[in-house]
Amino acid sequence: MKRESKITVGDHRGNARIWLQGKWLVNFGFVRGAHWLVDYGQDQITIRTADAGRIISGKGDVPVLDINSAQLTAVFKAGEAVDVTATAGKIVIRRAI
Repeated sequence: MKRESKITVGDHRGNARIWLQGKWLVNFGFVRGAHWLVDYGQDQITIRTADAGRIISGKGDVPVLDINSAQLTAVFKAGEAVDVTATAGKIVIRRAI
């Protein structure tokens, strides 16, 4: 299973922000209360489910992944369009072509 979409990088307190929310995350293993990690590359980031790391937040059965950091700002700028590709246990976000 694979899901592709486009989003716009947001801004929060001077840093780029990516906010992923919705029940669709559950289909790829990102459930509320589980752990996740972010790997930062030169022109993309990869989010992975993990045994330790940040805890997936949310409300009820709707998970939220909120990334807002200087590391993210080094990869993407606020207002930039990005492609989001989700597969089992992994979400890759790269500049839109």
